Amino acid sequence: RLREILLQVKATFPDVSRVSSYCLPRNLRAKSVSDLAGLRELGLRTLYVGCESGDDEVLRRVGKGETQETSLEALKKIRAAGLKASVMILHGLGGRRLSKQHARSS
Repeated sequence: RLREILLQVKATFPDVSRVSSYCLPRNLRAKSVSDLAGLRELGLRTLYVGCESGDDEVLRRVGKGETQETSLEALKKIRAAGLKASVMILHGLGGRRLSKQHARSS
């Protein structure tokens, strides 16, 4: 779907040189490095990745459906495709009890 959007942006706004998008690590599981590189060729430059935490316990407690490992896999794939990644971590997500654990793991 993003491919079609990028093609439309390119056709409608030919001077646009870069596009950014939000994603979750799971959005990239089925995409290959080659798929992502193809999106880069169409103008995609940065993916804002909603990791929220690097701590598996915090991720499990909030029902994120991701782990530190799935987030790292997605980030490695982004880098391998020549794209930039911006990671979003939600400060305080661990609450008082898991605050330090959340910060250290993230």
